[in-house]
Amino acid sequence: MAVQSAGRSSSRPARTFADMHPTAFKTLPALRTLVFARCAELRSIGGVKVTCDHAASSYGIPVILDDRGLVMDYGPGIKAARTQLGFSVAQLAETCGVSERTLNGWEQGRMPSTAALNVLEKLLRHH
Repeated sequence: MAVQSAGRSSSRPARTFADMHPTAFKTLPALRTLVFARCAELRSIGGVKVTCDHAASSYGIPVILDDRGLVMDYGPGIKAARTQLGFSVAQLAETCGVSERTLNGWEQGRMPSTAALNVLEKLLRHH
């Protein structure tokens, strides 16, 4: 006799994390291909840079620098980087592996993840 859990019939398979979050399991080569293909389409307009090689960077957390080398707040910096890359909110969110709502939060001043800043650094370096 099949045991049923809280309202779920035993004939329907349980959804996995990968089913609910398909972008969480993008492979690095696929992401690299997406990034380089997108960057090849774009022309460089100069400006924003993301780096760990700055006095304001501590414990390996990247900072965002404007075209004069001055540290920017994360909100305006991420928005400027996204504009410089020519990405929409949806495109950059997918590339960073986060939701659009999370990216909007970053653009409004919330602290972005170090991983996302590293993705931005690579995007801008190859742009």
